[in-house]
Amino acid sequence: MSGATFSETVIKTKASSPCIGVCSTVFGDDVCRGCKRFSHEVISWNTYSEQQKQAVLARLEKLLSQAVTDHLEVFDEERLRASHAELGTGRPPASSPHRLAYELLRLGVCNHLDELSEFGIGLIGPQLPPGGLEGLLSLVEQKFHELSLHYYERRVQLSLRW
Repeated sequence: MSGATFSETVIKTKASSPCIGVCSTVFGDDVCRGCKRFSHEVISWNTYSEQQKQAVLARLEKLLSQAVTDHLEVFDEERLRASHAELGTGRPPASSPHRLAYELLRLGVCNHLDELSEFGIGLIGPQLPPGGLEGLLSLVEQKFHELSLHYYERRVQLSLRW
């Protein structure tokens, strides 16, 4: 990647919705279990300015990176990026390494990729959790949701009480 940081690259591109079509806010969740946005962000997304959308995307990226680093390490970013280009994950090449590792893990669950090391990523810990890649993806998703929920409780709910 050039000298630009990931967040600088995100800000230069037009934001699309992070929706993955699995919205739990319709069932009353404050944080969507699919995209991890807050319910008011899901509802108001189309009215947000590009700057507001970018702020949401940057927060999601930061929280996802935290969730991924609990379980995976990127030891060869070049190999990871080449794998994404080859597999066609749909992510822009400027995506963060943690986002790419997450997307590869999601793709791996669908395609039963067993050797993560071939793609420049490795496990934190001695072995895959029960359930293999699916179990690992579930752990990352769960952590991502917990981090988003805690952020919501600390920042949004607290400000609504005042």
